[in-house]
Amino acid sequence: MLGLCVCEIQVKVLKFIPAVLLENMVLGQYVGDPQGEGEAKLGYLDDPSVPKGSVTATYATTVLFIKNERWEGVPFILRCGKGEHLFIKLLFCD
Repeated sequence: MLGLCVCEIQVKVLKFIPAVLLENMVLGQYVGDPQGEGEAKLGYLDDPSVPKGSVTATYATTVLFIKNERWEGVPFILRCGKGEHLFIKLLFCD
């Protein structure tokens, strides 16, 4: 593996991730906080540019597993949505 560049190794690992199924995801839509201040009071549907009754998801989370010997059984939790901050959280357990 010494001859492989980092990019090739990353692609190799990505090939061990099975496709994400919709039933393994949680989708949602941002709702405002009635007791919040300013923009915090407003939800996605309160934006004048959003069509009334829109069901567009503004939040998603899923768990990925890498199907190889090194990462077997280790969950990778992915979340994105309004107000989410980018971070990486590692939890080691026996």
